[in-house]
Amino acid sequence: MLRLISYEKRIMKKKVIGFKIYYGDGSTYSSRQGSWNKAPRHNVQVVILFENTKDGMGRHTRILFSGDDYYFRYLNNKGEPVWGSSFTDPKKVKGRVIYGKWLKPDSKYERLRLKAMYDYYF
Repeated sequence: MLRLISYEKRIMKKKVIGFKIYYGDGSTYSSRQGSWNKAPRHNVQVVILFENTKDGMGRHTRILFSGDDYYFRYLNNKGEPVWGSSFTDPKKVKGRVIYGKWLKPDSKYERLRLKAMYDYYF
């Protein structure tokens, strides 16, 4: 299964303005620290994309990816960023790929996922 997030002209008001990656050891890496291309590539648990729109409480709207084998970002033929995740072969994915890892026990993953769900700051 391949999931993509791309903003076409019809919904131009929404754009990804930042990201944050949660790793299995509890560390994070965000767009404030550097680019997607500089992010550590292994043991990814959750990827959060922050959008330029706000919710009713004034927080940035977000898209969360988790539980996948591969996460990626590339520029389409119009130069617009496309973000996604997949269970497919990473050789079939364009752009820079970072790798998910299954955590045992599952409770450790659930704690990280819950922490990410309540994280509104990149």
